[in-house]
Amino acid sequence: MATSTPPASRASLKQLLINKLNPHSSTLNITHSPATTRHSPAEADQQPAWAITDRLRLWRDDARAQHLYQTAAFWGSKVYNLTANPNDAFWLAQVFFLTGQFHRAEMVLTSAKRINPDTLQPASPAIGDEQQPGQEGDDEHEGEEEEEEEDHEHEQFSFWDQLLPDDDDSQHTPDGHHHQQQQQQHTILVRMTDYSTACRYLAAQCMIRQGKWDAALDMVGDENPFRQPPQADELSTEPSKPSLDFPGQAASDGGIKFEASMCYLRGLIHLHHKALDRAKHAFLESLALDVKCYESFEALVGGNMLEPDEEWEFIQTLEYQAQTPDDALFIKALYTVRLKKFAHKHELFAALKLLKNQYGLSDDPDAAYGLADWLYTNYRFIDCYRITSRILKLHYHHLPTLPLHLTSMTMVPKLLPALFLLAHELIDREPASPVSWYAAGLWYFSQKRWEESRRFFSKAALLDARFPEAWFAFGHALAYEGEHDQAITAYSTAAHNFQGGSSSHLPLLFIGMQHIQLANPSLANDYLSAAAEISPADPLVIHERGVVAYYQEQLRAPLPLFPWQCAVDLFTHTLDLVQKAQTDPLIWASTYLNLAHCFRRL
Repeated sequence: MATSTPPASRASLKQLLINKLNPHSSTLNITHSPATTRHSPAEADQQPAWAITDRLRLWRDDARAQHLYQTAAFWGSKVYNLTANPNDAFWLAQVFFLTGQFHRAEMVLTSAKRINPDTLQPASPAIGDEQQPGQEGDDEHEGEEEEEEEDHEHEQFSFWDQLLPDDDDSQHTPDGHHHQQQQQQHTILVRMTDYSTACRYLAAQCMIRQGKWDAALDMVGDENPFRQPPQADELSTEPSKPSLDFPGQAASDGGIKFEASMCYLRGLIHLHHKALDRAKHAFLESLALDVKCYESFEALVGGNMLEPDEEWEFIQTLEYQAQTPDDALFIKALYTVRLKKFAHKHELFAALKLLKNQYGLSDDPDAAYGLADWLYTNYRFIDCYRITSRILKLHYHHLPTLPLHLTSMTMVPKLLPALFLLAHELIDREPASPVSWYAAGLWYFSQKRWEESRRFFSKAALLDARFPEAWFAFGHALAYEGEHDQAITAYSTAAHNFQGGSSSHLPLLFIGMQHIQLANPSLANDYLSAAAEISPADPLVIHERGVVAYYQEQLRAPLPLFPWQCAVDLFTHTLDLVQKAQTDPLIWASTYLNLAHCFRRL
């Protein structure tokens, strides 16, 4: 009997539950229901009998699959009250999360619930399946007697016993009261977030949706609590220069590891707190722990948080083979086509051919976006527009593609009427999206209505402070109005928000161009030189450096050639690059004109 051995302390029991957190698992280890397939009547006779909790779970999961969320919550709450099981808590909270009831979902996961750890066993596997190693859950159906005992204990600690009369008065006797006290000594109050990694992760998601950023950080931890000691030593570098060596391993069940997902949430929280270095560090760790965590990849690459060389080195050296041996080439190719396009041209085209020929992803939006981005980077706006039009026709509102599509339309005069119609359509369909207001601003910008365009760009930047195109366009509008100092401020804000990626050199480039307008060739040269260090193959950077060389008489002293000869070399290099990229020569008419002026001065 339970009274034959002294009960463990509640603190030790609770610590035992916390130590069961498994960061290497995923939702694949959270049992949905005892069976996932239907059986014929003959087969059903051979199947073991289902308990009431099995049937309730089946109803809950089927209702959720059919988007009957009220039904799913109703039956989900019943099975959770019967079992006090973290898996059932997770799926009940998941229903509330999907319906936007974030506080209610949080309360399910974080409210203390009394459980008996002696009877809370791992979840029973699906009928016909083997138990996964390290699986979280309960097995309340291991024996009929154990199930009855657990239900009886659950009733003992219910307030119903104190309010409803009972025909059996034995439990009100001194012996019955003594037995109830002994039962309570074997139970502890525990939050499901202390027992289940899945519950802890979902609770943090709920807190973020409610704007409770500090509470969410407490839930996931200021640092990765699952990091091994040797790995912690490797990560003890300066926050501004985090180590790129994060040893990872495959998830135990083949899914996406909760440890990686929690690192991603930690990065989001640091990003909200403007701690860009710590956010970058968390995203790097998340993607290294699990290469399948695309959100972290998008935060790093799409959010322009890495320098081009740093970005290439990190993405190319991820442990694809160790984590996904069967899909290593596939994942690596998908990520490669999203990297910055000023270098590694051959690797980019090899990845595009692999995705198209071997995997048949010619119409996949992310694969096609890689080609469109390369065309846009090389100033081939008409070709870029053709690709982006195809992408948006097959996959409406593919978010990475829309800014490329809109900007390409702005650069082609005959497409301006279509830009006007598309901007209206986007605002009608997606009024809360910054891309919609960015599209409207681009149309006003194309009409040289700078003040109106600034208002729309400003609204887009307010909706998403990390939308670089809006900040750059806002600065451009100020520059065309002659407000060069304010334009420099806008570009400086963008430089602070986007410290890596190809966009990191654009603020420096644009600031340098404004200093040219302000007749500050020395400052312009400093900014353009810094931009050239980040992206040396950008022809626009080389062209602007040629403009500075043309005007800066101070170059006579340190250089053996006349400044006009330096400008000739830079303009010639620019034209060589654009000819190799097959760019429309009309875009570079000013370069030809500047080169002619240099020859005239020589």
